[in-house]
Amino acid sequence: MAKAHTAFICQECGAKFLRWQGQCNECGAWNSLVEEKVVPEKRKSMGMTLNLEGQSKPVLLSQVSAEEDPRFSTGIPEFDQVLGGGLVRGSVVLLGGPPGIGKSTLLLQAASAIGTAQAPVLYVSGEESPRQIKLRAERLGVRSDNITIYAETALEAVENLLEKLTPRLAIIDSIQTMFRSDLDSAPGSVTQVRECAASLMRLAKSSGSAIILVGHVTKGGELAGPRVLEHLVDTVLSFESYGLHNIRALRGIKNRFGNTQETGFFAMEAEGLQSIPDASSFFLAQRAQDITGSLIFPSLEGTRPVLVEVQALATDSYSAQLGAPPTRRSVGVDLNRLGLLLAVLQKRHPQLGIGKCDVYINVAGGLRLNEPALDLPLLLAIASSRANLVIPPDWAALGEVGLGGEVRAVSGLEIRLNELHKMGFRCCLVPARSLNLKSHNFQINAKGCLPKSLSSKPSPEKVLEPTEEDPIGHLTLGPPINDDAFDFTQLGKNPLFKSASQLPIPTSSAQETTTLPESSLVLNVDKTKCDNAEISKNKLHNNVKLQIVPVENLQQALHILGIKGGRMKNERFEKQNRS
Repeated sequence: MAKAHTAFICQECGAKFLRWQGQCNECGAWNSLVEEKVVPEKRKSMGMTLNLEGQSKPVLLSQVSAEEDPRFSTGIPEFDQVLGGGLVRGSVVLLGGPPGIGKSTLLLQAASAIGTAQAPVLYVSGEESPRQIKLRAERLGVRSDNITIYAETALEAVENLLEKLTPRLAIIDSIQTMFRSDLDSAPGSVTQVRECAASLMRLAKSSGSAIILVGHVTKGGELAGPRVLEHLVDTVLSFESYGLHNIRALRGIKNRFGNTQETGFFAMEAEGLQSIPDASSFFLAQRAQDITGSLIFPSLEGTRPVLVEVQALATDSYSAQLGAPPTRRSVGVDLNRLGLLLAVLQKRHPQLGIGKCDVYINVAGGLRLNEPALDLPLLLAIASSRANLVIPPDWAALGEVGLGGEVRAVSGLEIRLNELHKMGFRCCLVPARSLNLKSHNFQINAKGCLPKSLSSKPSPEKVLEPTEEDPIGHLTLGPPINDDAFDFTQLGKNPLFKSASQLPIPTSSAQETTTLPESSLVLNVDKTKCDNAEISKNKLHNNVKLQIVPVENLQQALHILGIKGGRMKNERFEKQNRS
């Protein structure tokens, strides 16, 4: 029989070394080696196999049942949305988050809702006593006779109770406190976490009970333990805290039964976590009016659109005048991405003088955004602050900006437009390349144009409402532009735009036929073909016509703000810039 010896094991990847060293050669992590005692195992490890009775048999793909796994609701709408519609029986979910963010509170509220539905729930706590859990339950108003509290860290005892009760849901708080007695390594080590999670996974698949594992996080915000733990489970959720102290976000990182990157928002109140079903209204509730450097961006959290306010402040840099680099700060936006976009703005529009300005960026509400569609509203907000021009509060923009100043297509355009229209917005700048007929069922019948600049009031448009005889509703994209406006003849070369200078459109007041101006653009939304006709439906309810303005480059977008060729229409600003 082999003798016991010590080895240094990496807590990130599980690699073993005979001597201590600062960096792991396998995963590259620093200061992750911990000395542990290694002894021969008393029983053979089953690893991550699902078959305990022997080897599995090969099966043809056509013979595998394609029925969806049954789900059950957690009683919390935001929780169900992130999970993809509820918990799947026999699934294993890993919930991670920093200490004190509300992981135990969220799971206790979910256990209360499931227990109220006459389903047994087992809550295994390795960190708190039953009395502590009872005090939290009374504060949250949890009163259910179907919740069993079990304060235990020995995995064998937990497995015996799970096989005896067979609960609908089992909560393990936390997986780092569980240990197997046949392993001599300390609880929370790589070996203990891996083997305990694998045993619970096999038990969940065989019994049909859904198991939620609570995981700790490291100083860097990553889940503690080996990376194999995230590969082992079916769903990985991250519970985060945003800038507002009482706002919590539940984000899906991995989900075998639903979409990833889904996000649910909660507000931490005295009675516990409260769901925020309408996140757009919540984040826009405190928005100030008539200020420069502010623009709305329709972000997409998984499949859920959320409207957020992008704020920018561009001021003259005194350090730049002395030869030092200007200050660049951002909250909620990647600083490297901000530097790249500022370089594009300085190169394409040097008259703005962004290279000698201190630029500060903030995403209201403390949200963290990393999608490329944020580029266009970010640059427009910076230009608005620099030019001291107020963007109307019912305007929005989205689009990725390349190094050449071109505005590239983004995904989920129709979902974002639906959310803007539901919130009553009037105009949205979108990439012209996103108006894809195949993906959005849009029929473009005329050449493209842009609305007038912000200094002039838009003229009223004639919009034909859908009728039974004509199921097509027309969404006009703004009035004709001025004579001195930017030349958009190049838009006619785009295959998405078709020349139709003599397109007849009947008016709503009479049966006469009018001629559409050469410089206007109409989008026809066929409600019989479009999968999601929420834009037309909402338009009939709130009488707000959403103007969809396609732009091909940054210069066109800046022209809407009154910035032509990088030069301000504000004469006082030009004088100050020259001086």
